[in-house]
Amino acid sequence: MTDSGTSGGKQGLSAARRLGRNVIFSGATSLADTLLLLLLILAGRLLGLEAFGIFSLGLAVSALLVFVTNLGLDSLAVRQLAVDKDNAAHLIGSVLAWKITISLISLSIYGLVIAYMIEDETIRYVAYILGPAAIFRSFNMTFRSIFQGFERFSTEMRIVLLERVLLLSFGLIVLLFSADPISFSLVFLFSRALSFLVYLVVIQSKVCRFSLTIDAAFIKQFQLTAWPLGVSTVIFGLYMQLDILVLGLFVNVGEVGLFSSAMKIYEGALVIPLVFNSVFYPRLSYAYEHERRLFHELAPRLIKYVLILSVFLALSGLFFSSEIIMLLFGEDYLPASTVLSILLAAVAIQFMVTVLYTFLRSIGALKSVMHLMFLGLIVKLAGDLLFIPSFEIKGAAMAACASVAVMLIAALYRLRKIIVWSESYYVMLSRVTASTIITIVLHMVLPQLSASLSPFILGFVFLSLLLALGVFDRQELALVRSLFPGRVPK
Repeated sequence: MTDSGTSGGKQGLSAARRLGRNVIFSGATSLADTLLLLLLILAGRLLGLEAFGIFSLGLAVSALLVFVTNLGLDSLAVRQLAVDKDNAAHLIGSVLAWKITISLISLSIYGLVIAYMIEDETIRYVAYILGPAAIFRSFNMTFRSIFQGFERFSTEMRIVLLERVLLLSFGLIVLLFSADPISFSLVFLFSRALSFLVYLVVIQSKVCRFSLTIDAAFIKQFQLTAWPLGVSTVIFGLYMQLDILVLGLFVNVGEVGLFSSAMKIYEGALVIPLVFNSVFYPRLSYAYEHERRLFHELAPRLIKYVLILSVFLALSGLFFSSEIIMLLFGEDYLPASTVLSILLAAVAIQFMVTVLYTFLRSIGALKSVMHLMFLGLIVKLAGDLLFIPSFEIKGAAMAACASVAVMLIAALYRLRKIIVWSESYYVMLSRVTASTIITIVLHMVLPQLSASLSPFILGFVFLSLLLALGVFDRQELALVRSLFPGRVPK
C-alpha cells in the first residue's frame, strides 16, 4: 500500500514537473514574442508618429485576415490532438487543405476591399503587403497549435525564437536605412514566409508526417464543430483592432500612432495569459474528458497564477505608465501615458477573461465563448462610438476597459456551476487583496522611494508579500524547486 502510494505520488510529481517545464518552455516562447514588441517599439521611434500610424492602420486591417482564415480550426485541433493522437496525420492534412482553400478566397476578397475602400496610397500599399504576410502568420499559428497538441513546447519555442530573431534583425536594418512603412511591411512578408517553410519541414520530419487530404465529410464535420470557435476568433480579431479602425475615422494618423504605442504594450502583455492557456488548455481538455478530479485541481491554481499577474500589471499601470511610455517609445509619445494606465487596467481584467475562456473551451462550451465574445464586441463598439468623439484616444481605452469588465462578469456567471468556489478560493483572494493593499500603501507613504521604484521592484515587494502571507502552497513551492537543475524530488 505504501509502495503504491509512493509510486502514485512520484507519478503525480512527475506529471506536475512536466507541466511546469511546459510552462517554462511556453513562457520562453512568449519571451521570444516580445522581440516583435521590441521591433514595433523601435518602429514607433524611428518611423515617427505619422508613419507609425500609417503602418498601424495597415497592420490592423490585415490582421483581420489572420482571424478570418482561422475559423476555430487551431483551437479545436489542439483539443482533438490532445485527446486522440492516433488520427493526427489525417486531421492535420485535412485541416491544412481546408485552410489553403479559405486563405485563397479570403485574400482575393481582401485585395478587392483594399482597392475600393482605402484612398490613401501609402496605407493601401502597406495593407497589400501585409495581407499575404497575415496569411503566412495564420498558417504559422496553426503549426504552433500542432506542436501544442503534441505537447512539443520546446520545439515550438525554438522555431518561434528563430522567426522573431529574423523579423527583428531584418526589421532593424530596414528601419535604420530606409525608414518608411512600405519597406518595413516587406520585412514581415519575407520573415513569415521563411518561417512558414521552417515550420512545415520540422513538423513533417520531427512531429507527424502528413499529406494534404481532401476529405469533404471530415472537414464538414470538423468545421461544424469548430464554427463557434471560428466565429469567436473572427469576433476577437475585430475586437482587438476595432479601436484603431474607429479612431481612423475620427482622428488623424498621428493620434492613431499615439494610441498604437499604448496598444502595443497592451497586446504584448496579453501574451502572458496565453502562456498558461497554451499549456493548460490541452491538459484541461483531457482532464475534463477522462479525469474530472484533475480538472478541478488545476482550475484554482490557474486562476490564482493569472490573478496575481493581472494585479501586478494593474499596479504597474497605476504607478508607472509615464515611465513605461518614456522608456519604450520616447518623449513624443508621452501623451499616451494616460491611455496606457487605462489599458493596463483593462488587460488585468482581460487576463481573467482569457483563463475563463480556456475553461469554457476545455469543457467544449464553444458556443458560450462565441456569445461572450460577441457581447464584448458590441459593448466595445458602443463604447468607441460613444467615447471617441469626445475623448479621442482616451475614449478608446475607456471602451476597452468597459468591454472586458462586462465579459468577465458574463464568463463568471456562465461558469458558476462548473467551477466550485470553495473556501480556499476566498482565503486566496483575501490574501492577494491584502498584499495588493499593502503594496499600494507602501508606495504612497514612501514618496521619495516610490519615485525611483521600477515595476520590477514593485513586483518584488508584491511577490514577497504573497509569499509571506502563504498564497503559494507547499506543492507549488516544491515544484518550483524541482524545476532547477540538480534538484531531485524526494
